[in-house]
Amino acid sequence: MSVSLIPLEELKISQYNVRLKVDPKRIRDLMESIRRHGLLNPLIVRKEGDKYGIVCGRLRFEAINLMKRNHPEDFKRLFGNGIKVTIMELSPPEAITLSITENKEQNTITEEEIARATNRLLKYGLSIEEIASQTGIDVETISRLQKLYALAKAAKIVTGPGRPKREEKQRISKMTIILAHDTADLLSKRGFLSTEDKENFIEEFIDAAKGLSTREVILLSRKVKSGQPLHEAVKEIKSEERVSMLINIPKKIADKVRKIARKRRITIDETITYLLELALKETKL
Repeated sequence: MSVSLIPLEELKISQYNVRLKVDPKRIRDLMESIRRHGLLNPLIVRKEGDKYGIVCGRLRFEAINLMKRNHPEDFKRLFGNGIKVTIMELSPPEAITLSITENKEQNTITEEEIARATNRLLKYGLSIEEIASQTGIDVETISRLQKLYALAKAAKIVTGPGRPKREEKQRISKMTIILAHDTADLLSKRGFLSTEDKENFIEEFIDAAKGLSTREVILLSRKVKSGQPLHEAVKEIKSEERVSMLINIPKKIADKVRKIARKRRITIDETITYLLELALKETKL
């Protein structure tokens, strides 16, 4: 596939890009990396109306936009002739599938993004088995997320026993609701929650997760599933200071990190933290 140069103003986020949110800190870090090293990988785009829709590379696009605003000289130096892109002819399902696959390979896609994206593919007529084959996400995971996605869409937050039931309009992410139900289901299967207690637990989980980022809610779910009490896990997450660091490592090491992340079913960030903790124990620092 050939690489073309397209002016920034002719690019937009494709309606088939599966990424829902971007972290401003991550965008700033990526901008600094691109300022130093240039754009290493071209964006993947498709023609959409009078512009080119970015199917893969939203974070890079946002970082370049930030550079144009904050460092116009560097933007002109690096992208005065256009942004490197690979133009592909993709149908909507192919574009969604490619966006899922790239983000999954980078281990940056959330379960909420997978749920929404695979739901769109189902609406285009693909079967769960076809989606699994094309994205590398197993059938069981897709089925589970579709069930939880349906629950999230229909979810009503109600008050507990002894108080009048009412629907409350709260700014609660769908991912939080999905993980609350998923965590409750697992604890119920393990015998830690009775059927009667599940709804109360879901409400407690959602309430405890207020103010946490999506990544922190995912971490909260994992801690509770591993046996840690809900409020103890929340307290631990909120008390732990986190620092974002941009690092460059050899590709063969990055591949091994991704392999460990997939095997342990954790994020790249969690994998690197885990490996650093092991190394620091070895050095006795």
